Amino acid sequence: MRPLLACLSPYEVMWSRSFRHLLDEGYAWVFTQAAQALTGPRDARPLGDLQVRTLIATGQSQSASRLAVYANSVHPLAPVYDVITIVDGGVRIRPDLTSRVFKTAGVSGLLAGPTAPCVSPARSNLPYEYVLNAMFDHAVRWARENRRPPTAPRLEVTDTTTSACRQGGTWIPFDETTLEELYPRHRDHVTKVRQATERNLRDGFITRRDADRTVRDAERSDVGR
Repeated sequence: MRPLLACLSPYEVMWSRSFRHLLDEGYAWVFTQAAQALTGPRDARPLGDLQVRTLIATGQSQSASRLAVYANSVHPLAPVYDVITIVDGGVRIRPDLTSRVFKTAGVSGLLAGPTAPCVSPARSNLPYEYVLNAMFDHAVRWARENRRPPTAPRLEVTDTTTSACRQGGTWIPFDETTLEELYPRHRDHVTKVRQATERNLRDGFITRRDADRTVRDAERSDVGR
């Protein structure tokens, strides 16, 4: 069975489409035909002389939900992708399918569009793309080397109230007093960022390139100066 990866934020919109609706709108046909166009007859050659080594299907938000239905209902019958990655999709993957889930705290499930009714600073400013970069790296290794991605304890949500910022998320910056208490000196900030980043790198949740960038950003910041 081909593997699946899901990357979900706590602010995702939980909704689903029926299998019949999926077929009616042609999603299954599009997903399958896209894969076959890349791996099928040589006279098509949409990539020119490039050779396909690993075929990954991915979708984010609404397209991810449709792709999840495809992964649950169609792909097991006629697998054409090496890995399917589902980002912020609200449809649960069947338990009998081999999958890994990356639950990402503090990121935004709505990356664009209007911010109303959220009146706080809209959308998280965390680098969500760092988690996605690690996810795709793991997806390739899983497909080519059968090296399964890492796991981590599930997030525990203690506040289940409905918030105006629930889907897009929000963030509250530390004031100067809090920053001075946490990081009296600039090197304290850099040291703590480096330690946390190296831990995430060791655990497989960030790539080396993004880890180096995170530390550089800390070194160039004004925190503790």
